[in-house]
This record gives sequence, C-alpha cells and structure tokens, in this order.
Amino acid sequence: MFFRSLPLDVRIAIAFLIFLFLFALSYPILPYTYYEQFPERALEGFSLQHPFGTDEIGRDLLARTSYGLGISLRVAIISALLATILGTTIGVISGWFGGLIDLLIMRFIDFFISIPDIILIVLISLVIGQGELAIVLAISLGAWLSVARVIRGEVMKLKNEDFITSAILVGNSTLRLFYKHIIPNIINYVIVMLVLRIPTAILTESGLSFIGLGLKPPASSLGVLAEEGFRAISIYPRFIIIPSIFIFLLVWSINSLGEYLAKKIQR
Repeated sequence: MFFRSLPLDVRIAIAFLIFLFLFALSYPILPYTYYEQFPERALEGFSLQHPFGTDEIGRDLLARTSYGLGISLRVAIISALLATILGTTIGVISGWFGGLIDLLIMRFIDFFISIPDIILIVLISLVIGQGELAIVLAISLGAWLSVARVIRGEVMKLKNEDFITSAILVGNSTLRLFYKHIIPNIINYVIVMLVLRIPTAILTESGLSFIGLGLKPPASSLGVLAEEGFRAISIYPRFIIIPSIFIFLLVWSINSLGEYLAKKIQR
C-alpha cells in the first residue's frame, strides 16, 4: 500500500535499485569469476553462455559487471557513510559550541572547499595510495566538508529554539542534549545527505578509475570496466556501453530516491 502511494518515478527507481543489488549479490552463484581467462573465447559476442560476451582475454563480462557493481556499491556506501558521520560530528561541534571553535573549523572547511573536489580527491588518493580502502578514504575525506556546513547551520538554528533553552535550564548535560534533542531533530537531514552522497561517490570512484587512480585490473569496478571499454570504443562499443548503463541506472535511482526524501523533509 505504501509503495503504491509513492510517485511513479520513485517506484521505478526503487525497482531498479532492488534489481541492481540482487545482480551484485548474485556474483557468487555465477558460473564464472571476474578474473578467469579463456583465451579461446576472447571477444565473443552476446550468447547464452556469456550473456554480456567476453573481453579481449576471454573474461566473462557478466561476471565482471556483477562483481564490479558490488565493488562500486561497497565503495560508495562506505565512503558516503564515513563522510556523513565525520561531517555530522564536526558540524554539530561547530554549530553548538560556536566562538573560536566554530571560527577555526569553518576557516578550515572554507579553505578546502575552495579547492575543486576532484583535485582534492586526486591529491588525497596520490598521498594515501591505490586500492579499495584508499579510494574509500579519499572520497570520504573530500566529501565530508559540505555535510559539516549543512549540519552546522541546522544546529545553530536549533540551539536558539525555546525547547533547547528549557532543556539547558533544567540541567541537561551537553551529551544528553545531543542525544535527546539535537540528533533527533537533524537525523532526517543526515539521512538525506547520506543517500545523496552515494551517487556522488559512485561517479567519483568511476572518474578516479577512468583516469587510472582507481582499482587496478584484474579487480573491476564499474569505473574500471568503463576505462577498459573506452580503449576499444570504436571497435567494441559494448565494452563501455554495458558499465555505463549500470552507472547511469545506479546514479539515477539513488538520486531520485534522495530527492524524494529531501522534498518530504522540506514539507
């Protein structure tokens, strides 16, 4: 009943998300792995044995896409979660305590926000290194800044509300105020920002992989598959079309859900 009450585009987005998650989870039961090579089957087209065909060294593209989708989802969700937790924590501290603490935090944030996101993330990834953990940290450290600014603004508005003043007057500790009054009143904003950070993280990971700063083959994310496909785009366009379609569906679905949640909160 609740599902039917949702707008059509949101229902379609949720259906796509369920399909994408199930496709990623299906990797362990697929007949091939993402790294197995069958040179005698190299560059096969679509078939029942290989629904997405094979690449130039005979790896099954269905298995690589399923595995890559799982990697992209894991990197995006973990990095978005870390960025949201870090940004929320710092935003609450900055907005609540104000004064010199707020001044120092905001100048720090302003400095890094003045640097384009992709440049900041590339610099962080060069310092940290490559690999899945390094990509997660790079994206997280580049994404928490905007979260902190939004949460700071919400907390500054909340702390001037009458119910907060009353809670302070009756002797509530700072931790109790956070737990009982601040967090419950900002949690909706936190959830929306978490959801909206995920597609951004997916695109960032894809961009890093595309320019050679992401995972290295044979490991595959959607970005790695797109980068590999780009090199053969004029001869075998399906190599880049397939991962690009999955990136599009993933980003569109999560964005649609996030925008719907944001509108619900504004009401």
